[in-house]
Amino acid sequence: MADMARKKGILAVSLAAALLFGAGFSSVDAAQTLPAADAKKAQTMASISGMASVPGGNICMVDTENHSVWMRLKKDDYALLAGIPGNAGYTDGTLTQARFNSPWSVAAYGEGYLISDTGNHVIRRIDGDQVTTFAGIAKEPGILNGKADAATFNRPTGLAVADDGTVYVADTENHTIRAIDADGIVTTFAGAAGEPGCENGTLAQSRFCEPTGLFYKNGALYVADSGNHRICKIANGKVKIVAGSDNGAEGDALGEPMQAALSNPQQITVYRGVLYIADTGNGCIKCLQDGKLALVLEANSRRQGRIPAEPRALMARNGYLYMGDMFAGDIYRVKL
Repeated sequence: MADMARKKGILAVSLAAALLFGAGFSSVDAAQTLPAADAKKAQTMASISGMASVPGGNICMVDTENHSVWMRLKKDDYALLAGIPGNAGYTDGTLTQARFNSPWSVAAYGEGYLISDTGNHVIRRIDGDQVTTFAGIAKEPGILNGKADAATFNRPTGLAVADDGTVYVADTENHTIRAIDADGIVTTFAGAAGEPGCENGTLAQSRFCEPTGLFYKNGALYVADSGNHRICKIANGKVKIVAGSDNGAEGDALGEPMQAALSNPQQITVYRGVLYIADTGNGCIKCLQDGKLALVLEANSRRQGRIPAEPRALMARNGYLYMGDMFAGDIYRVKL
């Protein structure tokens, strides 16, 4: 597999290689564990679920289990941005006053960030030193459309921002993709609330099952349809499968996209024309390139405690693929 992947320009490595090279930023053809700033980081960052690139080289990250938002700085230093690790809650206010409950994803928005505050069923906004509720009613799960402060969500997870400023939300427990326009109006973009399924077609015909990760690129919205173990692409008012089964079947296979199989994929990203997939249930990263699904990074000894065992956060920039591991709180990167 490694030889075949190298010929196609994709690096496939086992986790044993990743651990062998260890921490650091030296240029090596293997996965690297990014270094922690100090022992405190290892104790306070537990489950990196989402990450977003920040101008200037920093990375904004959300830590689901510790209910907090972090910033990884350019010099491998880590700083707590908002929330208090280990303290779940719901509070708007300054960065130090704010409380979150199982935040899942982060997306750059304007001069700040949007956070899917999954446990509170709302979307939060960080702008300067203030945290506000961007959309939804805290602690009130639902499916109401309308003005952002009156709309309701049910455990929202993935976020993506389109070129025109539209915010897309994976409304996971409602099995839908929601949209928030520039005027703050929330609508159901694709799928049907409370109707899980596995259907392609028009936006109204489409059905999803617990969608999570989202990524927007060149007019297309990519969806990790986790409960259906597939990746979908929404473009020009149509939903189609780009990888995984068309009947919601779970598995672990490479090759032709429609014959390939995934297990609970939870994030995707597109970089230099290649679609990368966090195949969370299979503990690996796959990619769709030249019409084939290939392996990028695998945890080939999961039962031995090797990681990344549960990759979720996924981001690519400057020739590297970054991965956040829910199991260990670590961040890995692979040179592409």
